[in-house]
Amino acid sequence: MSYVIDDQVIKERIKSFPQSCGVYKMVEEKDKVLYVGKAKNLKSRLSNYLRFESLSERIKVMLSQVVRIETFLTESEIEALFLEAQLIKSLKPTYNIVLKDGKSYPYITISKHDYPRIAQHRGKFKKGEFHYYGPFTSAAAVKQTILSLQKAFLLRGCSDRYFSSTKKHVLSIKLSAAQHHA
Repeated sequence: MSYVIDDQVIKERIKSFPQSCGVYKMVEEKDKVLYVGKAKNLKSRLSNYLRFESLSERIKVMLSQVVRIETFLTESEIEALFLEAQLIKSLKPTYNIVLKDGKSYPYITISKHDYPRIAQHRGKFKKGEFHYYGPFTSAAAVKQTILSLQKAFLLRGCSDRYFSSTKKHVLSIKLSAAQHHA
């Protein structure tokens, strides 16, 4: 199957892109956002879309609808990650699969409990039950961070069920009123 891809839209726009990190939006003629992506180097990342033979059919279909590419420069890759996640959640682009359900990147959660539990989380947020920190790009780094935080702040890692039923000592610390107001 062949698609009419206006590569001039992409080629001309790429010339003006900086070689810095940021977020890009691919937009169709009715101003519907088709795709939101992030890049360490916007010029390099968007140049990949010019290698049509190596693109999937899905991406070729998307590119055949693109009439405009918008970019947002960020100070860091982490800032780009946050902006990308925020735009995907608010705009719900047709061709973005990742992040629509919040499952792509891991978060660190700390329960709102007298004896707080720290854990890795993927998926939908439970309002009011946890403090969420993230998203993070590396699950391995999240696990290491959780271990470090458990040791430094005496946070428990065991489930609420285990915690409430065990007679063994579980490493934890009760939050004092002073800590709640700090």
